[in-house]
Amino acid sequence: MNGVPIKGRALIHHINPITASDIEEWNEEKLLNPENLILTSYETHGRIHYSTKNPNPELIERSPGDTILW
Repeated sequence: MNGVPIKGRALIHHINPITASDIEEWNEEKLLNPENLILTSYETHGRIHYSTKNPNPELIERSPGDTILW
């Protein structure tokens, strides 16, 4: 959602998760592409990565405009 104020700490989140090989091979398309990045609150970022609601979700490819969290 655009235009939602973030209070407190903010983090850049990769919509499609990055891997160690993305970093090692400097995959700019995945690491730096603005279409793969969103600004999120620290709390929301923690929920995306560490929520216990579904501890073993299948990774799915994300797309622009996709606002459904894992």
